[in-house]
Amino acid sequence: MASHAPSPAQIRKQLEKILSSRIFNAAGRAHRFLEVVVNQTLEGKHDQIKEYLLGVEVFDRAESFDPKLDTIVRVEAGKLRKRLHEYYETKFPTVATFPRSRHGTPSRLPPPPCARVGNLPPSPSCCWPRASPSAR
Repeated sequence: MASHAPSPAQIRKQLEKILSSRIFNAAGRAHRFLEVVVNQTLEGKHDQIKEYLLGVEVFDRAESFDPKLDTIVRVEAGKLRKRLHEYYETKFPTVATFPRSRHGTPSRLPPPPCARVGNLPPSPSCCWPRASPSAR
């Protein structure tokens, strides 16, 4: 069975769209946060995404940064999830499905969840767009 996961190029293109949107355009911290997490993941370093790394690289904390005492990463992760939810809610407010148990009665659902990125919990409301049928 062929994989329908988006390619790194598709992910980077989607990242550019997100970051240039009105929701992220002036959001410096969220912009940097998402950019670092996506780039680390695409470079195969998703297991290295830790609160400490994000605190130092994204939020300009000193090397003495202690994520147990300073909750900046967790607070900003929540804000980032809200921004992503807002972004995707404006693009894809509903998704029609064809569930087996309903014998063809379509239902309206929120967008599918995105994959877990590094050690950050997955957001229940964001997703990368699937590859188009012509790209498969």
